[in-house]
Amino acid sequence: MDSSDAESCGSPEGLSMEEFTRLQDELMALRLYHEELLGERRWLERAPPAPAAPWAAAAAATASLSSQVKVGTEALSSLGNRGMATFAKRTDNSELELKTRIRALQEEAEEFRSVAANARSAAAAVAAAPSSEAAGVEASDELHDSDDEDTVLLKQKIKAQKSELDRLTEIFQRQQEQMLKLQDQISGKEEERQKLLRREVQAKLKDRETQVEGMLRQLRSAEEESRQSQDLRNQLRDFAEQAINRNNVLAEMRSVFHQQAANDALEQERLFMVLEDLAARADADVSESRLSGRAEGAAHPPGAPVARTPQRPDAGAVTAAEQATVEAQCDLDPSNSLAAVHSRLLLQQIDDLRIEKGLLEKRSTRELQDLEALVKPRPKPRSKPKEKVSLPDWPGEEDPLPAVPVAVQSEWFAAQQVEFHNIGSDDEPLDWERNLSPESVHGQEEYPVGLHYVQQVAELEAKSDELKLRLEELHEAESALRRESQEKNDLIALLLRKTKLPEKEKEGWWSRGSRNEELELQRVIEETTEDNIRLRNDIKIMSDQLRKVLAGEEAPPKSR
Repeated sequence: MDSSDAESCGSPEGLSMEEFTRLQDELMALRLYHEELLGERRWLERAPPAPAAPWAAAAAATASLSSQVKVGTEALSSLGNRGMATFAKRTDNSELELKTRIRALQEEAEEFRSVAANARSAAAAVAAAPSSEAAGVEASDELHDSDDEDTVLLKQKIKAQKSELDRLTEIFQRQQEQMLKLQDQISGKEEERQKLLRREVQAKLKDRETQVEGMLRQLRSAEEESRQSQDLRNQLRDFAEQAINRNNVLAEMRSVFHQQAANDALEQERLFMVLEDLAARADADVSESRLSGRAEGAAHPPGAPVARTPQRPDAGAVTAAEQATVEAQCDLDPSNSLAAVHSRLLLQQIDDLRIEKGLLEKRSTRELQDLEALVKPRPKPRSKPKEKVSLPDWPGEEDPLPAVPVAVQSEWFAAQQVEFHNIGSDDEPLDWERNLSPESVHGQEEYPVGLHYVQQVAELEAKSDELKLRLEELHEAESALRRESQEKNDLIALLLRKTKLPEKEKEGWWSRGSRNEELELQRVIEETTEDNIRLRNDIKIMSDQLRKVLAGEEAPPKSR
């Protein structure tokens, strides 16, 4: 029985409804046949004893019939116990267990069928036994007398077994009805369950398709963002190189500016020395002219006649230049003397030099103010809106104009050939400018060389500030792209882990709850939040350090 149960449990084939109905019919027929055998035995017990029956054959027939009835009763009781156990476990709704029980009942019915066949053979042997042998009459009487007690006990056992058989019959009928109901429910529920499973599988497939499409879109966007981040890195590298080159140019410009300032100081000292020499020479000329005037007045008093020189024979051949020279030398007016004229010229040059000195001081003061305005640190806004430049020849459409004074914008204005006007003097030319020759005016520079350096320094500083702003914006954009790419990669990894189910979980994966998925999603959200907070703090610290380093490296020198 145990081996048959194991074979029935391990067999992949299921018991059909027709086989189950056939087994029930056979079991009912066996029960009816068992009742007939019991009735026949009762009739044999009530009938008068047959004198011709041999003792050995009667004893064998009685023992065989008792054993057969006992075996049939035990089979029915075991069948009832099996039915009760099946009824107790009907709430399991396990099709495999029900098939196992049905196969066990089938084997017990086969065993009961064999027992009934043995009982039929025994009854036939008892009926066919000879009844006219006189030698066994006494023996049969003695056997009948000795078997009275056994017959009573057998009758009692038969009654008890009959009542037990009736009870088990009722239980079996109820179990049969319940099994039919369960079979119907199982068949109907199986169909409904298959339909529900198909619907769930189709819905899951649709969801997976949408998820895969979303993942593909996310992968494409991640690739595009990675390409953009690579471009941004290249731009940042180029901007860093440009910033380094411009810092070098700024250092060179500062050195040239300091050298120009030293040259200006040296020129001013030379100017002071020339002015002192001119003043001393003018004083000497004035004193000399006064002394010469006094000496001529003493040699020619006012009332004395003028001495005439004798004329030579070739006096008519004297040139006009010699005559003018003689007349000039003979002119006694001190205001028209050569020394006076020379002193007036020197005084005029001194006045011109003073005016030029004042203009130079004004110009140097204005340049110093412009440099202080450029060197003075300006507040750097976090997000400055970019204004579009409407100039056609400006290098970039989105690059703002350098925030420098009008007088120090050189490169672009020089390229456009813009004409500069000096506003330090009036519109009318000065006296010293009138006296200058065209060659000297053409040879003299309109503006000092330092002004061009100042303009270039201002432009480079403005461009450096602009590049710093753009560098910060690019850093922020790169960090944002990295955060989004990391979040999308985490989401893609999570979805891939969810879609890759192991082999043992492929069957019935849709019937499990979504508690683990919710916990996993919550854990991923918490980890992502912590990573974002940590990255934000790290970026803030790095940006503060970068600002400090840039402020230390780009600090302009103090103006003298």
